[in-house]
Amino acid sequence: ESDDLPGQLRQLAAEAGTDWLQVSLTVKAPIKGGLGLHGSGMFVFNPPWTLRDALQSTMPALVKLLKQDGKATFKLKGEQR
Repeated sequence: ESDDLPGQLRQLAAEAGTDWLQVSLTVKAPIKGGLGLHGSGMFVFNPPWTLRDALQSTMPALVKLLKQDGKATFKLKGEQR
C-alpha cells in the first residue's frame, strides 16, 4: 500500500547507509472515503546537500500559492549521515 512506501524507503536508505530526504505537499483536506488527489510527495536518496534548505524556503510559498483550503501544509523529513 502507498502509505507504507515512505517507511520502506527509509528502511532501504538505512540499510544502504545513505542520506535521504522526504517532502510532501498537501493542498486540501482529503474528502470522505479518501478518494481524489489532495497532495503529492517525493523521496530522494542521497540528495544534494543544498536541497533541504531550498525546500525549506520554497515549500511555504507553494502552500500559499496552491492551497485549496485551510488544511494545506507541507512536511519535510530527512537524515544526513
